[in-house]
Amino acid sequence: MVASGALAEEEWDRRREIYYRLMDEMRSIFSDLQLSRAAMEEELARLQADTVRPPLHTEMGELYRAFPQKQIRSYLEALEQDIIDRLFVFTGEEPAEDAAGNRIFLRYGVNILMEAGEGETPPVIYENNPTVRNLLGTIEFSMDMNGRGVMSFMSIRAGSLIRSSGGYLVIRLDDLLQEDGAWLQLKRVLQTEMVEIQPPQGMLGLPAPQIKPEAVSVDLKIILVADEGAYDILYNADSDFAKFFKICAEFDSSMDLNPDGIARYMSFMRRSLKFSGGPEISWDGMAEIIAYGAYLADQRDKLSTQFSLISDLLAEASYWAGKSGKREIDGETVQLALRERNYLFNLPEEKLEELILQGDILISIEGEEIGKVNGLAIHDRGYYAFGMPTLITARVAPGEEGLVNIEREVGLSGEIHDKGILILDGYLRARYAVDFPLAMYATICFEQSYSEIDGDSASSTEMYALLSAAGRLPLRQDIAVTGSMNQMGQIQPVGGISEKISGFFNICKKRGLSGRQGVIIPDQNRKNLFLPPEIRDAVEDRRFHIYPVSTIDQGMEILTGIPAGEPGRDGRFPPKSVNGRVERELRAMALLVKQFNN
Repeated sequence: MVASGALAEEEWDRRREIYYRLMDEMRSIFSDLQLSRAAMEEELARLQADTVRPPLHTEMGELYRAFPQKQIRSYLEALEQDIIDRLFVFTGEEPAEDAAGNRIFLRYGVNILMEAGEGETPPVIYENNPTVRNLLGTIEFSMDMNGRGVMSFMSIRAGSLIRSSGGYLVIRLDDLLQEDGAWLQLKRVLQTEMVEIQPPQGMLGLPAPQIKPEAVSVDLKIILVADEGAYDILYNADSDFAKFFKICAEFDSSMDLNPDGIARYMSFMRRSLKFSGGPEISWDGMAEIIAYGAYLADQRDKLSTQFSLISDLLAEASYWAGKSGKREIDGETVQLALRERNYLFNLPEEKLEELILQGDILISIEGEEIGKVNGLAIHDRGYYAFGMPTLITARVAPGEEGLVNIEREVGLSGEIHDKGILILDGYLRARYAVDFPLAMYATICFEQSYSEIDGDSASSTEMYALLSAAGRLPLRQDIAVTGSMNQMGQIQPVGGISEKISGFFNICKKRGLSGRQGVIIPDQNRKNLFLPPEIRDAVEDRRFHIYPVSTIDQGMEILTGIPAGEPGRDGRFPPKSVNGRVERELRAMALLVKQFNN
């Protein structure tokens, strides 16, 4: 308009000056309005706070009284002030969710890691998978639409160490030691009595959003369940172990067989069958189960505490009772269950019996031989054990090599078996070679044995074979022998006695019982005898014999039918006795070696 002459330039300048002056006034007015609004809002907030604070404090007072602990009190005071400062959250003036998608009220959430009411029993937690995460706890997180990790304090999860605080945490030691870092973390918790919940690793190895919670104070007892000997190993291998695990609670594998023990066994049987929904059990059925418990304990005056094996037998007997149409488990059903169980596992036993009966394994059960004795070996597969005769031979000639263990020479003898051979050598020298040197070359061998031999349960058998070879004394082949010995010639008890007797009896039965066959066992093993009814009947009918002995002399008298003989005043044995003939032959060999050397 100024350019076209419609408006004078002076008028334009005047109007422009008015315009800017009014604009300045507007800015001043809006600034004053803004300040006034802020002051008003501040005053309103103060009025709101003053209005809300009394009833809020009253409500919070209930929490203060319920939780007087210092740390909780401090948290509640901060919570009360935060509510006052953020009243807008409760007036609906803000969106229901924050930028991360969390609900606004999540700020006031409480993540209860562990809950225990007053008067409740202490918690008992069984940790079956003791990884570091499961022990200490973790923080869960998820990914949003943009691939970013989303995490909040409500995602913190307690581990078993926190959940068992105030009580007990039970862990299998084998499982714990197989987890990387779990043992070290557990020791760290025991040292500090604090648990630091570990943040997780992000997906694909990328770092996850980090929240580091405060360490949680814990007070608990840790029970490690392990096999026998584990406590000793860790006690000596880890210097910290003794500080934290001061008590070793060992459970005996057997209990006394007395009225109280029998009552407990009967109670266990009834509870186990009731729990599994099995049938009732009769008195003779319970008697067979109790006998089986004594068999597992390997002593007549003891009962096994391996109740899992008793439960297994009850379950199998329940099945066979149902299969037979019986309404209860009786003694015959228990015996059937045991026979069927043995049938499942006895294939190696059948094969060895077959080899013996075919003559492939040379075992004689009749006549007499010099330097040959049927020993009794136990084959233990862990879940099934059986006995089987094995031929042990000895050969003796003049020489200076002494007693040679053929198994050791070829690397098939264990350390305990080597010890037994040295005991034989010591017994020979002290018993016979008192006034002359022991000059012989003797070999002992487990015939047709191609695997390692260990243990000393055949040491008495080896001595009988050696004395037979040295004294040229025939030994009965219809008698098998087991038992260890010491340097004094005393017979010591061995394990698996019932299985060994059963193994030899089965061979004799299948070849034909002659009425003379039997076994020599240590006298101390009487209490370990648990023989099947068939063998008990054969012994009572004198078709099979069991000879308990306490000394080598007693065993030699049974095997030879000749008196063992005791030394006279001159220290010499009677000439026609077992010991006299052995001494005479050994003395003759010593003179022969001396003459040959001269």
